[in-house]
Amino acid sequence: MKTKKITGMFWHAHHDKLCEWCYDYQKRVDYIKVNKPKHEIKTRLRLFKKVKGKLPEEFVEACKNWAEAVEACKNWAEAVEARKKWIEAREKWVEARKKWIEAREKWVEARKKWIEARKKWIEAREKWVEARKKWIEARKKGAEARKKWAEACEKWIEARKKGAEAREKYLPEIKALHKKECGCKEWNGKEIEFKEELK
Repeated sequence: MKTKKITGMFWHAHHDKLCEWCYDYQKRVDYIKVNKPKHEIKTRLRLFKKVKGKLPEEFVEACKNWAEAVEACKNWAEAVEARKKWIEAREKWVEARKKWIEAREKWVEARKKWIEARKKWIEAREKWVEARKKWIEARKKGAEARKKWAEACEKWIEARKKGAEAREKYLPEIKALHKKECGCKEWNGKEIEFKEELK
């Protein structure tokens, strides 16, 4: 049975953010456990918790929109990766064709070797044709992803602007709620200050 994702506004999802929208609580916890420095993990997990009180709706909406814009920007990386694979496949095909030419030059001396090299070249060309087909598909998706990325970036800029305005507007209210719910001493107003933890 698939576990339902826990989403919403959270305190200290990142060390330099007081509160923000989180799309998947468990995914973030798993990431912290695997990727963050050992001396930070306990503090990060202890402070990373869902906001219980009511934050200003304008601020919450701005945070959510910004998080959506960030996710949309990630799609561009997939198209870049597909093109990288196509380039690798083409380099292999170029190498295979070079070997085929070398084998063809020696055809008078060893037609048998040329036939074997040609067989490998045909296999490599088939792979190249398949890779080119995938590259064409990836290029098409890349163009779509670029368009979406540009739109997402525009939304991100707007969401960031609104988020900054909302954060500034409601900062006293947010700080008061943070003090009431979290009350941690590690938050210095800009980020978490980590201290060496006892083992």
